[in-house]
Amino acid sequence: SYSVRPCDRGAYRFPEVWVRCWSPLRLWLRQFRYPVDTTVAVYPDIRALTDVSPLMIRKLYSELGVKEQRRRGSGMEFDHIKEHTPDDGTHGIDWKATARHCKPMVRSYRIEQNHDVVIGLDTGRLMGSRVGGITKLDHAINAALLLGRVCLVNKDRPGVLAFNDQVQTFLKPGSGRGQMERMLHALHDLESDFSETSFRRALLTMDTVQRKRSLVVLLTDFVHGQADETLIQSVLGLSRRHLVLFVALRDPFLDEMAQSVPDGLPSVYTKVVAQGLDEDRRKVMQLLRSRGVHTLDLQPSQVTQRVLNRYLQLRQ
Repeated sequence: SYSVRPCDRGAYRFPEVWVRCWSPLRLWLRQFRYPVDTTVAVYPDIRALTDVSPLMIRKLYSELGVKEQRRRGSGMEFDHIKEHTPDDGTHGIDWKATARHCKPMVRSYRIEQNHDVVIGLDTGRLMGSRVGGITKLDHAINAALLLGRVCLVNKDRPGVLAFNDQVQTFLKPGSGRGQMERMLHALHDLESDFSETSFRRALLTMDTVQRKRSLVVLLTDFVHGQADETLIQSVLGLSRRHLVLFVALRDPFLDEMAQSVPDGLPSVYTKVVAQGLDEDRRKVMQLLRSRGVHTLDLQPSQVTQRVLNRYLQLRQ
């Protein structure tokens, strides 16, 4: 027997196994080939997920200065059927229940407590660059898994949609112990490729398959020119039905170039281009915020904690 420590998550195929062993008198080596054709799944590091508990969530709320409060009012989530009273009016009468009980019955609703949270993961070209030894996509997946775990602890229903130029996978929002395992299985073999992300196709699909109003967390990256109009129009179209949190992962290399001190003409050109890209990016984020979209523009190392904090604030 032997052990292997994988460095990258994904699905790895072993088509065959080769075995070498000594002859009985140890005079020569014999070699055998066994066609096994086995696929081994390597999952992301999930040790941080085991620390998530209701106590941890309350501590995070306290650190953020967020106080849980009892929400009153009429919501859209069905609660129960009760006998009609003069204060109920006529708009909520359940006619089937009325006919069954031979007296006026009314449907009672409550403010929604269990929310759908859809995490959109961009797996296109820009998410393949490495930051801190792992890709931006890996940073995004780590944030998505921890967010999913916190959602389940909060009795919300997390789901996932991964996309590049096509929709790769969609896991509908769900609850229960099995949802975390389903999220792990849906995300473990995602890989970034050289395709350009189609925001229009992905977000239109999300708006089609997820009809219920949800919190949509988009983890992506973009550059001016690639995304401009398509990105803005797609995100704004999605925000008509859903509450959108748009999270852009910055490139530390571009930030370093924009803040560098030029030592010659080529470095001056480099600095000007980097600053121009950063200014265009800032305008896109500002436009989205002005239209009611929540935005975060973060270094990949900040994504997990900041997205988690913003989710807790929005949930309240």
